Amino acid sequence: MSDNFDWQTEDDTAWDIDEARPRRVAMAVTWPWRTLAVMAGLLMIAALAVYWQFSRRIEMLTAVVENDVLSTHNLINRAVATQDLELMAPLLSARDLSWTNAQEQLLEKALFYDRAPLGLPLAETAASLPDLSAADVYFINIEVAPDMNSAELHFLQEHDPGAGQDTVMLAHTAVYRRGRTRWLLSPPDDAFWGAWQTNETEWLTMAYRAQDAEIAQKLLADLATMLADVCRQLTPLTCPVTLRLDVRLDPDPGTLLALTDPATLYDGNLRVNLPAPTLVGLPVDEAGYQALLRGYAAPLVAVMITELIGWECCVHAPFYQAFMDYQLNQLGLRPWPVSAETHAQIINSGVHVDALSSFYPETAFDALESPEMWQLYAFADFLMRQHPDLAPVEILIGLNRPQTFQTWLAGLFGSDGNEGVVIKERLSRDWWLFAHAQMVASQGPRPLPFPEQDLQLTCADDFGEMAATTLYRYEVDKDKWRPEVSLDGFMVVNPLPGDEATLLQTINVVTEEIVPFIWQGGAGLPIAPEVNPLSWGQTDPTGRYLLIYGREAEGDYTQQLLIDVPSCATGTCNLISLNGLPAWSPDGSQMILSQLSFPENALLPATSGRLALFAGDTLSLANVPLYRADSIGSPESQVALAGVADPPGGNLPFWLDAQTYGYVHVAQGFVGEARQEIFLASTADDVPRLILTADDLLAAIPEAEQPFRLSIRYVLAHPTDPDLLVVMATSRTENVLFVVNWQDSLVETRLRLPPHNYHFFGFSPDGRYFVATGAPEADSTAPQDVIVYHLHDLARRETHTYVADSSAFIPAFTFDWSADGEWLALILNDGVVSLVAPDYGYQHLILHDYGGCSSLAWVNPPPDHP
Repeated sequence: MSDNFDWQTEDDTAWDIDEARPRRVAMAVTWPWRTLAVMAGLLMIAALAVYWQFSRRIEMLTAVVENDVLSTHNLINRAVATQDLELMAPLLSARDLSWTNAQEQLLEKALFYDRAPLGLPLAETAASLPDLSAADVYFINIEVAPDMNSAELHFLQEHDPGAGQDTVMLAHTAVYRRGRTRWLLSPPDDAFWGAWQTNETEWLTMAYRAQDAEIAQKLLADLATMLADVCRQLTPLTCPVTLRLDVRLDPDPGTLLALTDPATLYDGNLRVNLPAPTLVGLPVDEAGYQALLRGYAAPLVAVMITELIGWECCVHAPFYQAFMDYQLNQLGLRPWPVSAETHAQIINSGVHVDALSSFYPETAFDALESPEMWQLYAFADFLMRQHPDLAPVEILIGLNRPQTFQTWLAGLFGSDGNEGVVIKERLSRDWWLFAHAQMVASQGPRPLPFPEQDLQLTCADDFGEMAATTLYRYEVDKDKWRPEVSLDGFMVVNPLPGDEATLLQTINVVTEEIVPFIWQGGAGLPIAPEVNPLSWGQTDPTGRYLLIYGREAEGDYTQQLLIDVPSCATGTCNLISLNGLPAWSPDGSQMILSQLSFPENALLPATSGRLALFAGDTLSLANVPLYRADSIGSPESQVALAGVADPPGGNLPFWLDAQTYGYVHVAQGFVGEARQEIFLASTADDVPRLILTADDLLAAIPEAEQPFRLSIRYVLAHPTDPDLLVVMATSRTENVLFVVNWQDSLVETRLRLPPHNYHFFGFSPDGRYFVATGAPEADSTAPQDVIVYHLHDLARRETHTYVADSSAFIPAFTFDWSADGEWLALILNDGVVSLVAPDYGYQHLILHDYGGCSSLAWVNPPPDHP
């Protein structure tokens, strides 16, 4: 041990101190701050970890909720897009049955998102309602409640305010609540909507919920300004200073439904319930706001006008609403549904002012849903634009009392009710002309030149016994008319092959005398007057031989004759007798003769690929002897066609090409329950081969729509494709046109037409199109005194219809194709001929004042034509 160490103990030193009072020494306490800091850090890290885990858990739960809400929302969108109530019903909350019922009715009326009653229908691009996702440009956000049991989905929908304006976006809100097995679309609760608030201006008092307070206050000011502006424009009406509207912006979805019935606006009450802006959709920009403002202004202005007029709901309701919509359009508050397509439809539908008479006595607005309502809006458009001296408000005032349609029309023009018939006829014609002018102005320049041909039309000044008819020539390229000849009686014209001449026939109603001419160069060459001939213009393909039906004085048409047309130039026509009705081969070298006389099978072929079919009591579709013969049917050339059954023969012969012909054969000896069959045969051996039966045609019609029986009425070979046949068959209720590829045994139903007393058919020169006529659809609104042209595109399987006044049919061919096949001429009514260029979807109307035109034909210009 070291010597320098001073070893001492407490005891050693203690003796030097006062032994009676021991000394207390205070000891210093040292805290473990470093340890505490470590512990605090650990606690904070633990807390942060717990918070992070909790937040992460909340985020995950929120994401699950958002996905589930979007999943339900997309299911609802699919139900809306397909109007599938069965899919929608389980996705709706049942906590408020009136709300649930309203949602289902909105779905059924296609108004779930659509706001058409406020002039804001869904845009076409939004109508399919594709699935919504958080990455979608139409998605705004989802606000999930803290308890994770409800969520608000905010999303955009595109709406189309019409009138050529750009589409606008409205922000829609959907509230979803957790159900037992899925999220359900639910009604927002009172806390969402907030308390009711009220504000007012000089013109309006408005009540709204706190949810819509900001936009409602803006709407209130702007609507008041608009109502004041409208009052200054409503000549001759005057708005009293005491006029005030009470408007309630109601969150009840039933208000959206109520707007579909204008009667709710016209109940004489100036308290108007309109849907809350959040219910409609909130605008996201100024364009959307202006569209919403117009949407609210239109019903308020309608209520105001109705109050000023004193109209008592709901006399002449459809007319009142149509002209009210026109007035709102003029004030810039509503799009107008009449377009260029509407004017084309007027031209092609044969609509007459009389067609509107069924709407006039209606006292409910249900007729607004009629598919024919477009006619009334088109009429309102015509009347207001053609007669600008008639103010819409004056029309509305005139609808304030019950009266007949005819009396109302007469009153519009200051006439007595007895003049209503004359006024209707004049308005109908003016309406067609107006529609023509609008259509021409909208369809752009003519896409191709007119053909280098003229049109010939026969037009009668009267259809009575003292009728006189004029043959007119219309120079299409010059828009110039000139008369060629006028004769007493009816006159019809038919084209002849080559279009150098036409067949012109006059029919004297009193003497029943028929006089036919070959008309060329402004002069007529009489043909066979000694046999009182009648012809439908059927010639052989070369145009040399013309078929006529001759009769003895006061007798029936009992003989078929061929006229050698070139021989008529000598002054006497060579006549060749036929022992049946001919069907020529395409090259004209042969014919099939059916031992029938005029017109036992009611079928009358003409030239240029046309035929006429009549309904008659003398109809015969039974087998008759058939003969193959030379071009003039000379007896020594005739070869009897034995047929395939007893009795031999057939009916309705046709040719595919110069070597192949066909006919219809009845498998039994009577027509009642007979089975019709179509056979083909070759001129090489005349051995028939079955290719089709009437039962095959029947099977091409959907089973639920099949008639009991079909009767084949004609078979035609396609002009350029020998594999195709057009077969027309009839039932008791319709005419059905089939296209048959006989090589592939393929039968297609192309047209199903209501029957008419006269049926006409014609191919275009290249065979791409055919025209077939029939009656209009048999419903209560379609005009029943018209005939319909159906222009069918064989390649595209498309059909366009054109309606004509049936007074043009006496009967005669009222359509013809130009030689180049580019233009189809149609007689539409007493003053309109239509030129259709189907390849371009273009229509040109020729207007004239020559009375009832009954037939037409394209013809080449005379040699001296400049």
